[in-house]
Amino acid sequence: MTAAPPTLGEWLLERSENVPPELEERIRFMVRELIDEPIQGIESIDALAAVAKTQLQRLLQTGVISREVALDLLSIDAIATYSLEIAASAQIDLSASAASVMQAIASVMESQDPNLL
Repeated sequence: MTAAPPTLGEWLLERSENVPPELEERIRFMVRELIDEPIQGIESIDALAAVAKTQLQRLLQTGVISREVALDLLSIDAIATYSLEIAASAQIDLSASAASVMQAIASVMESQDPNLL
């Protein structure tokens, strides 16, 4: 019998040893809708990339670009990185996964007023 894949929450917990508590809490908050979902390869990669994109859009819409958003930016970066870690561990084409995640992030930046950045 094959063991069920871990949920995203369980998977994150396995990686939390060296993560500052504030960062871990913010990441969990950002992925709260996925926290009980099992890790499912490409579906999880796409879901985490979508969260990173949505959170970056939300952050940029506030217009706040200062040190006070550093934790949010670190969390978004960690979520995108975790999506690629899932791809690597599931032996999914890392180049294609990275391109997909980076395109999600780039699409947010393309929609921004260049005078604001």
